Amino acid sequence: MSSIIPEIIKWIKEFINEKKHQVFVFSSLVLSAIIYFVLNNQIPIRVVCASAIPPIIAIGIVAAQKKHRRSILISTIMVVMLFVFFLNEYLSPSREIAALMHEAKDSKEAHSFEYSSNLFTDAFNLAQKHGQNEAILECVCKIGELLYYMGKCNVARKKLEECHDIATGSKSEEWIAHSNFFSGEVENQSDNNDLARVHYTDAIESYIKLKNFEGIGDAHRGMAQLERELSNYESAEVEYTLGMIFYKLGKYRKGEANIYRGLGHLAVMRTKYSKARYYYNKAIPLFKEEEDAAGEANVLRGIGDLEFSLGNYNAARGNYKKARGIFNKEKLKLNEANALLGLGKLETREKKYKSAQKYFNEALAMYHNKEQKNNGGLANVFRAMGDMENARENIERACHDFKISLQCYVDAENPTGEEEIQKQLNDMQCTNNKGQATQCSAPNMDVSYGGLTQPVSVAR
Repeated sequence: MSSIIPEIIKWIKEFINEKKHQVFVFSSLVLSAIIYFVLNNQIPIRVVCASAIPPIIAIGIVAAQKKHRRSILISTIMVVMLFVFFLNEYLSPSREIAALMHEAKDSKEAHSFEYSSNLFTDAFNLAQKHGQNEAILECVCKIGELLYYMGKCNVARKKLEECHDIATGSKSEEWIAHSNFFSGEVENQSDNNDLARVHYTDAIESYIKLKNFEGIGDAHRGMAQLERELSNYESAEVEYTLGMIFYKLGKYRKGEANIYRGLGHLAVMRTKYSKARYYYNKAIPLFKEEEDAAGEANVLRGIGDLEFSLGNYNAARGNYKKARGIFNKEKLKLNEANALLGLGKLETREKKYKSAQKYFNEALAMYHNKEQKNNGGLANVFRAMGDMENARENIERACHDFKISLQCYVDAENPTGEEEIQKQLNDMQCTNNKGQATQCSAPNMDVSYGGLTQPVSVAR
């Protein structure tokens, strides 16, 4: 054995010393390195194929000049094989990515937001592996949108910022507009009103460049909802009107339905009840036509508010419960919280305080869940709870709830709400009441979505 090893070493040295063998050894080492990097996913196979085609074509040209037919044939066959292999490697992941994204979009339409987000994440990972930049951009932007729908505003904000950065780098106006619009929605939901306005305005500018009437309508409608929640009713009506104009230009029926619904809500808030009923009656057939259950449920909740304002309590209760059932099925928790708030106010009006508190507790849990805190929603619930305690002549408890509501309105940057609550606190002489709340929160609460593990025990 010891005599064989020196012989092998001697043979290797002699083999390497010959020039033709040196080329062979070098080529083998290069090929081995390429195979290693390909197998470890550090170099895409299609890059290797594309890089190999030009030198083989060059060899074929030299062979043709020297009339080496066999070399020409071999070169041609190799080029064709590499090209076919390159196309297959390029198109296979594209087809798989496209299939994942198509299924993700279908799941989104069915409001299976988490499943849709997971599919887009799988598509993103595959696109990143194969260098599919357009698919990477779309997946990042869609994931940001879905995180917003799931109420995960903090992570949605980061993903949409990433979407905007990639879109800006690739000069994609479509995805710049998309990121700005949904960033506006996120900031609107998070009560960052000035920032929301900036994003909506930027979205409108991008959609105008794209001549995307539906997008322009969406951004104006988002702006209208922002102004409506801040009680800037005239500004809200202007934005709704602009939204309707662009939806009609784009022949977007669901958009028109949403504008009628928004105008109905606005009319209820302004106590213009006949107008509200007119707008709601215009919205429902359009939502049915578009098979949009969530949109129809929002109208039902609005009709509940209308009937409640008119003293038709049984009709109001029926509409609130129908809306709540649909929202629960569609997993739209903030919308469901709005319906629960309506039911709580209704029970308070009929002096059913125990059931009213139950509805308020559930609404608080949804407005103050682990993923998101909606200060405007919390302000409205604590205000309603203060009204309930006032009706029961529990003045100390009423003052406490109104003070929390006031702080929530401050955090929500809603000056109209602040002014109304402050007036109520002054009228009730709550100013010097001990134990004044300083935070917009409900202590000792399990705020996970889906209800409370135990009844809310708010420190009073």
